[in-house]
Amino acid sequence: GLREDCRVASVAGQRMLRDRLGDGVDL
Repeated sequence: GLREDCRVASVAGQRMLRDRLGDGVDL
């Protein structure tokens, strides 16, 4: 559903940001 899709998108976005910023960043 939409809620799952939003959560998946959020996790993917956080993973991209983490990769961009470095492993030392916890989001």
